[in-house]
Amino acid sequence: MVAVGGVWVVVGLSVIAIGGGWLALRCSHSGPLGLLPPVVNEAGERLPARWYCDACGRVWPAGIEHGRPPVQKFTGYDPSKAIRAAHRAEELETRQRELAIRRSGIARTSRKYEETPAEPRPSLKPVPITSRRRVS
Repeated sequence: MVAVGGVWVVVGLSVIAIGGGWLALRCSHSGPLGLLPPVVNEAGERLPARWYCDACGRVWPAGIEHGRPPVQKFTGYDPSKAIRAAHRAEELETRQRELAIRRSGIARTSRKYEETPAEPRPSLKPVPITSRRRVS
């Protein structure tokens, strides 16, 4: 009877081992995984980025940690910089328009043409050449 009891113990342990192995290996994470971003939990602790498997619900660290967080240099609104920023934006828009005109092949001159006068200037009147011709 002792041998039979030992067999049942071995069978029971092997069933538990097979069941545990099946639970551990049932999801191979073959589907798409989700990347959970680093967040701060309710206790104020920072949780790192984590992978999430939708099929099995398992979560594990992603290992995408950076050395230092970015330093925020500017906060708030500074009205003294608004005028210069508006001027820079206007210059940028002007340069972009000029480049677009050049790319399109349209020649643009910087001079504005005056309206042509109603009568031509006296020096631009045609000179009659019939009187200066030699008639032979």
